[in-house]
Amino acid sequence: TTMGPQQQKQCEQPAFPTCSADNQLDEGIAACLLNITYTFIYHQNKIDANYYEDAIAALKVSGILSNYARALGDNETVAAAANGSYNNKDRENELDIASRAVYCEIILVAALSHCIHMTFLALGMNVPELPTWEDAKDAPGPSNIRFSSLLKRIRKGDEMKTKIVSSFTPYFTKSDLNKDSPEYLKIGEDVWKELNHGIMCPFMSTKFALQDFHLFDRILGMMYLTTEDFFLRWNKLSPMTHCPSVARFDVETVAVAVAAERSCDF
Repeated sequence: TTMGPQQQKQCEQPAFPTCSADNQLDEGIAACLLNITYTFIYHQNKIDANYYEDAIAALKVSGILSNYARALGDNETVAAAANGSYNNKDRENELDIASRAVYCEIILVAALSHCIHMTFLALGMNVPELPTWEDAKDAPGPSNIRFSSLLKRIRKGDEMKTKIVSSFTPYFTKSDLNKDSPEYLKIGEDVWKELNHGIMCPFMSTKFALQDFHLFDRILGMMYLTTEDFFLRWNKLSPMTHCPSVARFDVETVAVAVAAERSCDF
């Protein structure tokens, strides 16, 4: 994204939270997270199949999956997650899809944070501070989903005849869910209700981070268009969520005008 001088100045030094003595973040994990986040925000054109697989490989050996493996209660999986070495194909597949779920979580959190940041800049308001480590303590932890149980099938984007989904990332649809799995019950019905709308869209590959995708979908509806409004083309939008007589054409016109004013490559 190309920004004007004022926006560049505000974005030059991101205020990453500092680890306290009780919350030291492993340097390897921190470097991995920073690399993926920075690349996603500033160099999206560099993200291709090779970069994606390199990022997944880095996550596997970073140690970030150790807590996930402990939650599964498998000591051998814990050891494998710590160093990325596997001696069991099922265990390797389990941690492989878990690492891709972690990648989805990083992407969604980065996208939401950047979205909120840029929204405040567009409105000419001061950008809120990032949460502190103390704030983070109150956040719910990961669901630690065993995807081999939750999903009957994991698809690849190259199965699609169109470019609706990335050709090199996995994804799943409503029909692939195993609702008899105990993993299904770990996720609330309110989340499943929105995740199961079945719309094929470019970011559906990020559904592996279930809770984060749910939040992303809700914020997208507030800051852009709801699922229902998205298919209205240029018709008037619902007065329940927009001012009376506002059409999608108006929303897109304002978006283009703001992007042009902010020198953003919209």
